[in-house]
Amino acid sequence: MNICKEMKACFPLIEAYFSKKEMVRFLDCPYPELFRYHLGLGTWIRNHLLTVDGSLYNAFSNCGIRQKDDMSNWIIRALYIYAGIT
Repeated sequence: MNICKEMKACFPLIEAYFSKKEMVRFLDCPYPELFRYHLGLGTWIRNHLLTVDGSLYNAFSNCGIRQKDDMSNWIIRALYIYAGIT
């Protein structure tokens, strides 16, 4: 399983979580302050996208990342970079 491919596949689902205004606010957030999204967006990611039997969760587990908190942090930061350059 390719973790980058699995994360990219979930980005449209996460982007749908945001309104256009919220997405702009997310992208305007300084990178070091993305921790602000841990409880709201991070919780949503952990509850909806990181199911134990899901391919995204398994891709992270295969890379040695087994805590959902860490997984959601990686996803938020990757989305921030991906959405900011596309």
